[in-house]
Amino acid sequence: MDRIRILGLTDLHSNGQVPLDRLKKTIQQKNINLIIITGDLSTFGGKKIVKKILEAFNRLEKPILYIPGNMDQPETANIQFGNIIPVHERSQKIHNIYFIGIGGSNETPFVCPFTLTETEIQQALTTAYGSVPNGSPFILLTHAPPKDSEADRLKNGQHVGSKIIRTFIEEKRPILVLCGHIHEAQSISQINGITCINPGPAAHGNATIIDLELRETEILVANAELIHF
Repeated sequence: MDRIRILGLTDLHSNGQVPLDRLKKTIQQKNINLIIITGDLSTFGGKKIVKKILEAFNRLEKPILYIPGNMDQPETANIQFGNIIPVHERSQKIHNIYFIGIGGSNETPFVCPFTLTETEIQQALTTAYGSVPNGSPFILLTHAPPKDSEADRLKNGQHVGSKIIRTFIEEKRPILVLCGHIHEAQSISQINGITCINPGPAAHGNATIIDLELRETEILVANAELIHF
């Protein structure tokens, strides 16, 4: 039996700066094997600024999976080099686990560079999931949270997540969902027995650590916690 420890980040909203010293300390102290970033690396940033951010993360010398958020330009979706692996609308097998991703977000009342209709979200999920072998366990990475969950609730109680993402989770049953987008909805919750985590904005030092237990026939979420780094 093996274990993998993941550091999950979202909503950095960086102008190019990354708190590398704090991240390195967390990675070393917590024995992190894999880093996942679920969107909003920047605020309206294009390829140049997001690549600069990813170049900083690359120096952490761990595999890094990322998707863009609604505040990143669509052109940032497929930046790949070194340890940096994009997973928007695709799957990636790492540590014998399939990860699939969808960046951007469902439509919002605000002007954002990367939003998708529910139909476009459905198409993107179908594309990403299509390369996962039938019956294989997988982890879902999204920027937009699923509708009617702890991860999509505004301060006023309104739920603003994606209905299609919620339906996909209920039907395909990933072993874990990592999302972001709604800063005040930092949470670890369950959707029909599936762990769903919104780490809260990394811009304020929030993150999550997840322990995955790899058994011969299944993968389990052994532990998940919210941290401040």
